Amino acid sequence: MRLPLYSLLGLLGLSNLVLGKALDNVFKVKKGTTLGGCDNYRTGQVNANLDAYFEEAQTIIKTASDAFGKYNTDVQVQKIAKSFFGITPNAKQDGPATTEDGNLLKHVQTWFVNLDNYAQGRSGKIPLYCNSDFLEQTTTVYTKGGTVRKNLVVSDDKAYGKMVPELKTKQYVAFWSRDLKEYYFGTPYTTKPPTYCADRRNIAVVTPMSTGKESISLCLCPAGFFNKANTLEAIDATNSDIGHALQKLETKSLSIVHELVHASEGPYETPDINAWGPLASIKPKIKGQPNPNWPGDTDKFVDMDREAYSAMDAILTAQATNPRQPTENTPENYAWAALAVYLAQNGAKMDYSTGLARPLGGPLVPPAPGGKKLRRDDGIVVAQNFTA
Repeated sequence: MRLPLYSLLGLLGLSNLVLGKALDNVFKVKKGTTLGGCDNYRTGQVNANLDAYFEEAQTIIKTASDAFGKYNTDVQVQKIAKSFFGITPNAKQDGPATTEDGNLLKHVQTWFVNLDNYAQGRSGKIPLYCNSDFLEQTTTVYTKGGTVRKNLVVSDDKAYGKMVPELKTKQYVAFWSRDLKEYYFGTPYTTKPPTYCADRRNIAVVTPMSTGKESISLCLCPAGFFNKANTLEAIDATNSDIGHALQKLETKSLSIVHELVHASEGPYETPDINAWGPLASIKPKIKGQPNPNWPGDTDKFVDMDREAYSAMDAILTAQATNPRQPTENTPENYAWAALAVYLAQNGAKMDYSTGLARPLGGPLVPPAPGGKKLRRDDGIVVAQNFTA
């Protein structure tokens, strides 16, 4: 649902309309309205309240990090950990994960702590842009000071030609940032202008710059992030309808949570869902999604007649049919798990561990899916409407 502006301001609080709070403590926010400038998106209006989105992301992350730290005594967190990360409690279901999953639990707990530290600005500031046109596709070689080296192209430069062999084969092209005096090397865009955000499906990206893993930038896209359809301006924690889908409570802040996982652990260490690989790919519209009548219909957790449309659906379907999915490094899992934790502790306090609202106190482990296995297709790219 979309909230009217007066409701939005009540939820977000008037304090969020003042510039220069938490956001500037964590990011070097590009000023102005051009070349990635964010001024238009810090006005406090609908689709333009970046400060409030970020503060909400901080709250979601802090809640989840604290909760996962209490895994052994929090049954609700155990259910969420099972659904989103495949972490199985011990046979008695009285807290600690099985020996097999103990290291996985520690990994997820550590990443949530790292994520919280990053969101609180304890790991140093990174540049934040609100459009990808701060990067200009080029073949020019620039010095560290930003001056041009004549008669040389990036792919032939000793500093980059050997470091990025994809430049030679034209798989990658160079993008230069006048602000950062650094390159980004990546696949060429076919859009006009040739930038990431020109593709309206793209939402946000953490970009590794040329000086290595420690040098990254975060970019939020005007159309994909700020004007993304079917996302809430702020958390709606009041919904208490049984069967309400978690994906319908997606907020803009959830995309920020996702991107901060990329930023805190490094973009190369945090593959998105569509990078799981051919054997783990889930077709966007395959049949097989958590049964809306569960736990009432206990015959099968996965309803073979329902279709999965979102990345969150793909996560839960994958875990239900193959709990050993490689999800412990996937930002999408952290984002949705964090929102599920938040909604279990606030507002109507519902259990979203199955992806659909049910009262707290339901079974810890969902029943096994029916005997029919889901069909898998190699090379399928997951639906475009996920939190990027």
